[in-house]
Amino acid sequence: MKKVVLKAFIFKKILLILLLLNTSSHAETKEFTYQVYAGGLHVVEAKLSFNVAEPKYAVSVDARTRGWLSSLVPWAGQFKTEGALQQDSFIPSKHQSVSTWRGETETKTFLYENNNLKSLTIEEDNKETVTPEIDLTLTKDTTDLLSATLEVMDHMIKTSECAGESDIFDGRRRFTLYFRDKGQQNLAKSKYNIFSGPARTCTVEIEPKGGHWHKKPRGWLSIQEQGRQKGALPSVWMAKVEGFEYAVPVKILVKTDYGALIMHLTNVK
Repeated sequence: MKKVVLKAFIFKKILLILLLLNTSSHAETKEFTYQVYAGGLHVVEAKLSFNVAEPKYAVSVDARTRGWLSSLVPWAGQFKTEGALQQDSFIPSKHQSVSTWRGETETKTFLYENNNLKSLTIEEDNKETVTPEIDLTLTKDTTDLLSATLEVMDHMIKTSECAGESDIFDGRRRFTLYFRDKGQQNLAKSKYNIFSGPARTCTVEIEPKGGHWHKKPRGWLSIQEQGRQKGALPSVWMAKVEGFEYAVPVKILVKTDYGALIMHLTNVK
């Protein structure tokens, strides 16, 4: 039983890592493939696609568990955002989260208008679609996680710093997402990662700002506090990959009480 709980815990942390991967690009679609390792074992594969053709942009993340984790945690997810680039800001018009767990699918659709969340619908297999009432104190001037990270990547292109701050509403809670620059580091190519060269390091941190938060930290808040206790907040390395003008995530490291989770860039096209 303890092993099953541990594996489920690791899976939840990996899912949160996937949602923190993004970058910006030129008009053509770019696809990046990542592999996630936990305790040296390959547990998740993710594909990220980006297309920024001013004034429009689209970004998506497709991921699924693999190996031993897929037998215990049969999960797949797709996360998409569409929007417009306005005065160097990525303004979402639609964000959708589709998660499949043991054959059952849940779809959350966020629609935005005038820089604010207009509606949220939740649809589950064989169940009536739910439209929760929106608390404007939680949603005012918020964006989605993918658009927020795109802004950080755009900022890095222009300033060479991985830094940013955005307010996010995830359907139940409001929080501020911070990216903080921690300087440059040279990475070496390995059997896990195709990238080598200088990369910008930044930490990722969230701060609760209202909504249905538990008294005891859970999810991403829990693992960031575990990392803090170990002297290392969740970190992402951003770098320019050959053939592309803009920086992309090339590595992510998250330290938890159950060990380290590492995500590596394995393919670019």
